[in-house]
Amino acid sequence: MNHNPAAHPVRECAQALIAAFAAHTGDHARLRDAIRDATQPLTDRSDLTTLGVKRQGNFVTNSKFLYYDGGLEMTLNEMPPGTRFPAHDHGTCEALVIYAGRLAHTVYERTDRGEQDDNAELRIIEDGVLERGDITLMMPPVEIHSFEALTPGTFVLTVVHGRMKADRHFYRPDGTYTIGSPPSVMERAAG
Repeated sequence: MNHNPAAHPVRECAQALIAAFAAHTGDHARLRDAIRDATQPLTDRSDLTTLGVKRQGNFVTNSKFLYYDGGLEMTLNEMPPGTRFPAHDHGTCEALVIYAGRLAHTVYERTDRGEQDDNAELRIIEDGVLERGDITLMMPPVEIHSFEALTPGTFVLTVVHGRMKADRHFYRPDGTYTIGSPPSVMERAAG
């Protein structure tokens, strides 16, 4: 039996991420850097897309669990080019680490106080294109984001700390939103 941690890169990465969240939750810059450091051994691998277990992805057909323990989740997701994923929240901390390709990504802050049901005012906090090795971190209260793959073969290593809300907000450009699970929201948008 091999007990060398280097022989288990996903487990080693998960342990480093757990330590990073314990040490840096609340400090956006340090947490982002610690997540980058923890995930780099995985994102440096040329065979990362061969690892993991197939899962039902939100908005994507090619998604794999790399790690899940109820408090930390790592998935590898292939983003379909040309599809803008709607602005949405998670209710917890999420990091996207670009493994391959290019991803247009926008992070928003909700600026209204929620006085009016089904309406929200969003302000753009971050807007740009992410490429291999880039990382972005959404942390409550600034956790709303949208994205679109710009190239075929765009793979994103997604790290989620904690549990996502079952019913999340999905924001529309007209300032309204719906509440639901990702598949139900996409079904309504398509219908």
